[in-house]
Amino acid sequence: MKAILESEKAINAKPFLKWADGKTQLITELVRHMPPHIKSSKVIDSYVEPFVGGGAFFFYLKSHYEVKKIFFV
Repeated sequence: MKAILESEKAINAKPFLKWADGKTQLITELVRHMPPHIKSSKVIDSYVEPFVGGGAFFFYLKSHYEVKKIFFV
């Protein structure tokens, strides 16, 4: 994920934990099932992550889409 900080420097973020059943290897398949309007607009109004684990899918989405609200439950 590249985030712009107040100092205008970009940082890269990756999953912070390695999980045996993590979502990293499933990202392509998960994106395939996203609603077409999200894929075309590149905007996600709200994202709810109930099983953050290492955060692989979250970090993918943050680096490829504008995510307005994020909830980790």
